[in-house]
Parts: sequence; C-alpha cells; structure tokens
Amino acid sequence: MKNNANINNLNCDKDWSVNIICQSHLEHWLFEYFEGLSVKHTCNGSTQIKGSLKDIASVYGIIVALRDFGITFNYLKIEKIS
Repeated sequence: MKNNANINNLNCDKDWSVNIICQSHLEHWLFEYFEGLSVKHTCNGSTQIKGSLKDIASVYGIIVALRDFGITFNYLKIEKIS
C-alpha cells in the first residue's frame, strides 16, 4: 500500500514556470487573478508576472485572463520544471 502523504505531496508540486512581461502597468485590482505569482510594476512602465504553477491548465488560465482583460504582453516564457 502506498503512503498517501507522498501521493499528496506529488500533487502539490509546481511543474510549470511562467514569466510574462505585460506592455503596461496593470491595475492593482487585477493582481488577485494572478494569486500565487509575483506581480511587479517595472520602472519602464511594464508589469512582470512570474512564478510557478501546478499544471498546464493553470498556465492557460493565466493566458486566457490576460486575453479576456485585453492586456497586451510583450514577452511570454513557459517552461516545464524537471
């Protein structure tokens, strides 16, 4: 019989790294849609959204949120974490 604690830990791992640079500063009320990720305004007027997500569906959720809010991004990098 497998140890359930180990199975639960595997399900909580962050498997995808995202780094997104948005064209402009995002309004602070939008930050809640990116909970768990680092959201920072940069000095050049853009916003960086960066961090790890648990699955590819979460990555697509972030991209869909950006699209739905009409937010233009200049840079998008998605990597599978080994």
